[in-house]
Amino acid sequence: MLDRLNGSVALIAYAANLLAGATFMMSAATKWNNPENFALFLSRFSWPIANGGIRLLAYGVIFAESLLAASFALNLANGYRQGAAVFALAAFTFFLIRNRKELADTGCACFGERSRLNRFPIARNLALIVIIMVPFALGITLTPHQSAIQGTIFVVAAMIGYGLGKLVKQHDPAIPPDAGELPLLFLSYRSSGFKEADELLSAPSSREVFVMLDAPPWILETKRNRWSSHRLIAADGPIPDDAPFVMHRNRRGRLKRFGEWAAFLRQYIGEEM
Repeated sequence: MLDRLNGSVALIAYAANLLAGATFMMSAATKWNNPENFALFLSRFSWPIANGGIRLLAYGVIFAESLLAASFALNLANGYRQGAAVFALAAFTFFLIRNRKELADTGCACFGERSRLNRFPIARNLALIVIIMVPFALGITLTPHQSAIQGTIFVVAAMIGYGLGKLVKQHDPAIPPDAGELPLLFLSYRSSGFKEADELLSAPSSREVFVMLDAPPWILETKRNRWSSHRLIAADGPIPDDAPFVMHRNRRGRLKRFGEWAAFLRQYIGEEM
């Protein structure tokens, strides 16, 4: 076992623990911000559980990520946390490989829709497994004093990151007053999801969706007739032609952004049946 009192050796454990803790924390924080969106993501796949279990599964994953983040950040449960993290990452990697066709267009959105950490998720997971296991394989342990230093670094860095995130956070489009409490779909005719949105909105429905469409006037008029069950207006300005998204208030009245727009619309429109 390497000398646990050696400060330079401890840096290896610091780096691995802080990186692992930060990764799990960012993933959990993104999901805690809108657990319903994560549950909708999981609902896209087949699970050997009832529909009501999807929500419990979503919260279970978020809670597990939160525990792993805390255990690495505070150097708790040494030996056990590494095993749990490797198991979780291996299981998630298997899930990605098994559902690679379904995820080909949307990819992994573990860290939010716009995060670069979503790129190459399999390579990311494997690299994280190696990083997590290096200190453990070398037999590096931290003293209580070193663990306290690591925990302090993590908390301070998290607070700074949270503050900077608030400053640079991209603002979502404003909700038109006419939308009221209806879910609002932001959609560009250039988006790869436009065809799927067209199919969903063309079906007769008694539940309205407010659609803000960025498209030429002739497309707007065509879709206004085709999407007769819903309310369609022209976008005030260009809407990014990447994935559409829905803005809707949750049960607490807080406005949330749903990147899982297709699953949201299927569930919302389907509730009338």
